[in-house]
Amino acid sequence: MSEVLGGSHYEVKESNKTLNEKHRKTHGTHKYESHHVIPYDSYKGTSKFNVSKDKGPTIRMDNKDHQRTESWGKSDEAKQYRAEQRQLIEQGKHREVWNNGVQDIRNACQKNGKPENTYDQHIKQSEKQMLKLHLEGKIKLDDKFKKELEQRQPKVEKAQAQTQTTQSPQQSQQTQKSVFSNNQNLLNQQQGKGRGH
Repeated sequence: MSEVLGGSHYEVKESNKTLNEKHRKTHGTHKYESHHVIPYDSYKGTSKFNVSKDKGPTIRMDNKDHQRTESWGKSDEAKQYRAEQRQLIEQGKHREVWNNGVQDIRNACQKNGKPENTYDQHIKQSEKQMLKLHLEGKIKLDDKFKKELEQRQPKVEKAQAQTQTTQSPQQSQQTQKSVFSNNQNLLNQQQGKGRGH
């Protein structure tokens, strides 16, 4: 199972708990925080982004980087940023909202002297959550943006997503049984070879 770098807020938050417990034991403070790529205040209660806080696309960030994002905190600038993002959401401009959020993360890295691509893998995992929300009908992505997100996913996950969207539930179940059967046969063969030595 891959490391949780991004996904839903709940997934990232739960993963952070374990990491922060270890960090507190050695440093006395927490290190990681959950950052909503699209601020919760920006989409809360909107019909265009009908998503709970726990399901919002999120990444794991070092707390010092998180605090350098435009959306963090209660400053007038942060409130203005969140308000502008909310206006775009209400207009259905999810691609623009997302790109603003990604750029905000990259700008925060540069402010702290880090490469702007520090969180690119985290962002890819949170983009998978965006696609999941689209499939669940919680948000509506235009075809161009949806395709962009799909193309940025790892090849294995893209193939799985395509299979899920083209197969019926019965076909999907049969495919999983076939994969399990093939894996079991391979394991048996390997065990047989091991006994021969």
